[in-house]
Formats: sequence, C-alpha cells, structure tokens
Amino acid sequence: MAGAVGVINGKIVLQPNSNVKYKFKFPPAEVADGPGSIPYGTTVSSVDVTVYNSDGTDVGTSVLVSDALANNNVVCKLKYSSTWGEGRYKITFVLTLSDADTLEYDFQGLYLEDK
Repeated sequence: MAGAVGVINGKIVLQPNSNVKYKFKFPPAEVADGPGSIPYGTTVSSVDVTVYNSDGTDVGTSVLVSDALANNNVVCKLKYSSTWGEGRYKITFVLTLSDADTLEYDFQGLYLEDK
C-alpha cells in the first residue's frame, strides 16, 4: 500500500483571529479487505502533517500551529495567517503504520477568509 493517496472530504473556514482544533480520524478496517482508512490489524504509529497553499508552498507553522496523534486520530490546531492570506489550502497527512507501511491522505477543503 505504500504510496497510496486518499482524499478526506469536508470544509474548514478560518477567519482572522481563528485559533481552533480539528480532529481527523483514521479508523482501521474491521475485517481483512474491509473498508477503513487504514488496513485491518494496523494502527497509526506516526504522522507527518503539512499545510500547503494553492501554489503548493509549505506554509509551515503559519497555519498549522501543532498536531498530535492519539488512537488513530490526528488533532490539528489551526489558525488564520495574515502572512499567507485568503485562499484555499491543503493539509497533507503522511501516516506511518504499525507494519511500517505509509499512506497519504489529503484534505483540500481548508479555506482562509477575511470576511
């Protein structure tokens, strides 16, 4: 499964002075070959979270304040960035699983709006 890319649907809108936490869940399949974010019998061992602007530039900690992994869930603390400004952003999650395989998920519904 290395190199597989999944898509996370949804929309998050950050406005000036926003500083909020969002939880992204990566549940395992309940049976072999069953549906789930990660394969049956595995857990998420580590995660690398990166936020990109619409040009594909890593915006670093300007938008992603912190991230934490617990029980196959990733909690991201996000904030509005006046440095990068309004627009659509993408959050990329690279999951390392307990079997050393990696999976990538993209959330492309992050918007910064000054309204």
